[in-house]
Amino acid sequence: MSGALHRAVLKTRRVPGLEALYRGAYAAACALSSRALGGLPGISGVYLHRGLTRQGWEPGVSDIDLILLREEADEGGLPALAARLKTLRRLLPMLGDLWLGSPEEVCAYLRWGGLRAWEDAPDWKLLRGRGVDAPALEESPLKRRWLDPWAWLFVSHMELSRRYFAEGEADLEKREADLRKMYWEVVRYSDFILAEGDAAPRTRAQAALRAPAALSARELWLDSSLRLGWASRLVLEKTASAETSAAELPAPPLQRREGLRRLLAESGGRCVVSDMPYHTYLILAEGADAGDYGRAAAAVFKERPAGVALVLEPSAWALALQSSYLGAPLGWLGSGGGVASAAGEALFPGWGAGVVGEELGPLPLLPARLRWESAAEAASWMLLWWRILWISPGWSNRFVLYHLYTRALGLRLLLAGEASGPFCDWELLLARLTSLLPEHRRFLIRTRSLLLGARPQALGATLRGELSAEHPEALARLMGGLRESLARPPC
Repeated sequence: MSGALHRAVLKTRRVPGLEALYRGAYAAACALSSRALGGLPGISGVYLHRGLTRQGWEPGVSDIDLILLREEADEGGLPALAARLKTLRRLLPMLGDLWLGSPEEVCAYLRWGGLRAWEDAPDWKLLRGRGVDAPALEESPLKRRWLDPWAWLFVSHMELSRRYFAEGEADLEKREADLRKMYWEVVRYSDFILAEGDAAPRTRAQAALRAPAALSARELWLDSSLRLGWASRLVLEKTASAETSAAELPAPPLQRREGLRRLLAESGGRCVVSDMPYHTYLILAEGADAGDYGRAAAAVFKERPAGVALVLEPSAWALALQSSYLGAPLGWLGSGGGVASAAGEALFPGWGAGVVGEELGPLPLLPARLRWESAAEAASWMLLWWRILWISPGWSNRFVLYHLYTRALGLRLLLAGEASGPFCDWELLLARLTSLLPEHRRFLIRTRSLLLGARPQALGATLRGELSAEHPEALARLMGGLRESLARPPC
């Protein structure tokens, strides 16, 4: 929602009479959106999932998140979906994330999709059409117990940090509500990790009941940061192998170095990693306390680094580098590479990870099986949302191409048990995949030509029609490789 109506809903969402009215409006919006989207050619079913399916959701804060099941074999229906979705978002501002996939892709998510797959799926509601017969979860108990909640603790803390460090936030009421929503997620996932004996995380509503209501935004962020630090040390202790590996990052682009050096000096941290277009990571010493985090936050507010700022300790950094979170600088540990050619740099100028400050040295590696399962989790998500990113307005063509191609190529290599190379080094990823799959050589060479052939003005635009019409089919073929890999897990 937006504007005065949204602010009014936020302020009155707990008023008894109005609360019932808002819930009725959400129910009507669910029915309308499922009918409008489920009526498109090739759509065989519509699920409601995530927060709205359980107790504790709030009007004005929670969104209607849907999964569309598709039967069509090509990407020809995407323009019609984009047009329908644009109309619906104007009518229904509470319409949130949309996922789109075949029954096979939804089942891959239910097998490998991590905490959201096993926590949310029992509460999914089929709003229209045919659903899927849910398969059994295939991930290991070790991943489910430790890495699954850590991934969503990390994402929740990232989203809290995004809002805390946001500059010039116009809707303060929405920012406050979102901060608390993310904080409750942090509390329930960190409590689950630190308690050890619990069978499942508390619900968000239960977390909200035990979390102090009067904490300021600064206190929410500080407590969230400390919780992530504590939980990361425990998760690494429970999951790491005896092996270590270094993440040898280059220096960042010259134009960013001076600001990053100031950020490092003012924060007292060990190093700063700039990973555009995603994040700036400020790495503190292990066991940092509230004072250390407070100093780091002050430095972030002063310097305003590019991307979403994340303040982490080395244990959280080690886990992020091996996680299922696709906004992390994945593929660096022990895989080599990372310096783009002149052509590659011209396509995505200044994007990728670079470090200022001391080297962190070898970091603990997760066992190979857990690294594969983390890649499988990320791939199973990607199969369901890549088409929606392709048709979503607001994202530049440069970002969409970078994110989808680099992540698809890197995950394909990881799922094959290969060293991927840094996900930002798209040319290295392509070369290694071509060597691994010589039967797909012509397609991968064509993919490279497609990327290098993108016009500069098209890359800066937000209309996908400015790009070659071959991209959706090329991406669909790469995603098909992920789907095939998930169907053949290693022994």
